[in-house]
Amino acid sequence: MHACPLVHWKQQSLDLGFGSYTMDAPNPYHVRSNSLPSKSHPILHQLNEKLLRFSYCDARQTASCPVDSLVDIYNDSEDFLRLPLVHEAIRRQHIWVDEILDETLILMDMCSKMNDAIARVREQQAGVLSALRRRDHTALRGQIGACILAQKKMTKELANSLGTLQKTYKSVSYQSQDRGSSQDDDVPCVP
Repeated sequence: MHACPLVHWKQQSLDLGFGSYTMDAPNPYHVRSNSLPSKSHPILHQLNEKLLRFSYCDARQTASCPVDSLVDIYNDSEDFLRLPLVHEAIRRQHIWVDEILDETLILMDMCSKMNDAIARVREQQAGVLSALRRRDHTALRGQIGACILAQKKMTKELANSLGTLQKTYKSVSYQSQDRGSSQDDDVPCVP
């Protein structure tokens, strides 16, 4: 039976001038430490706070609240995307970034369609108000019919947009679960 020589080292004595110091033999097993990821970059923390604040923004407060919040979110996102570590992560995960860009374009297209639908409804409502002020009953009937038609189209486009949004959300959540925790290493962190 042959024993490992590292396990049977004897204690060594070391004289430092003010007494002897006894050292134990080194551990024969290499111990690895799991280093935890460093703290997230402050810009990412600010961005998360502003996104949370935007999600709780009450539309009844002021009309500028959501717009101001979106401007802040856009500026922080731009600052975050300029970080060198983010560029490195994007370069390594280009397929994932392409999928996100495609889904972002879908969302932007949905927002554009909804904006157009809302503009059409507002235009028809302005026509109804104009006909009321002029006291033109024949024009008022036509304007009310056009307004109702525009609202029905807007409702249909909203339903289509919500369906697209649900599909996109399911796709994103499925892809993030499919990737697992292997992508966690690519999150840029700065101590």
